[in-house]
Amino acid sequence: AAAAVAVPAAVAVGFAWTPGTFRTLPDPQPLARYVRAHTRPGQPVWIWGSFPEVLWAADRPPGGALVHSDFVTGLSGARKAGPATLADATPGAEAALLRALRAHPPALVLDTSSADLRHYGAYPMRLFPALDRYVRSGYREVTRIDGVRVLAPR
Repeated sequence: AAAAVAVPAAVAVGFAWTPGTFRTLPDPQPLARYVRAHTRPGQPVWIWGSFPEVLWAADRPPGGALVHSDFVTGLSGARKAGPATLADATPGAEAALLRALRAHPPALVLDTSSADLRHYGAYPMRLFPALDRYVRSGYREVTRIDGVRVLAPR
């Protein structure tokens, strides 16, 4: 009985430490290197999408006070990504995000929708006119890293 519990537990722990076994995970290091080189410690970086590993690797705080954009898009779990999830977005999340961005403008914006990273190709910023206007009016694309648009203040 002990082996029947111990063996699967050991396998599960082993797989927990090697997440690439089941899926390919995006490498945050190229973006993190760029962020570290083009921002100062403490400057916020806003990521449109779900790639918080970049913030951790770069040691920068999240812009807009959200670690990911799922609250705005309604994307969650195993649900199919797309405009149908917008109805399930957290009420007021987009407005709260915009207030936070205006109060503390991020040093950089990383738009993962251009790389379809973690299904964010289904959520281009143009689906969110107020956020899109905010970015277009204050930021310009300076490069792309692994398909992710990197935008800096104008």
